[in-house]
Amino acid sequence: MIPNEDSSDLTAKDVATAVYTASEANLVELVSKEMRDNPRYTLKKHELRRKDSHLYWRIHLDASEASNQVLVYLVDWLKNE
Repeated sequence: MIPNEDSSDLTAKDVATAVYTASEANLVELVSKEMRDNPRYTLKKHELRRKDSHLYWRIHLDASEASNQVLVYLVDWLKNE
């Protein structure tokens, strides 16, 4: 479900580091590549967020032997779905 209001838990750092995606296929490709390149990570959770009229997909990765990682993708194409 697409949020109607800005998400207060989406930080300025999240927005600044967000990777642009052009489509669902592009998002899947980028996340798949990240998971292949870093097999020590497992998906912990994912969440759709809104900030300043943009949509972001934030993905939390968990690693037992490394620090956890957060990936953020700009997914404005979801507005048209």
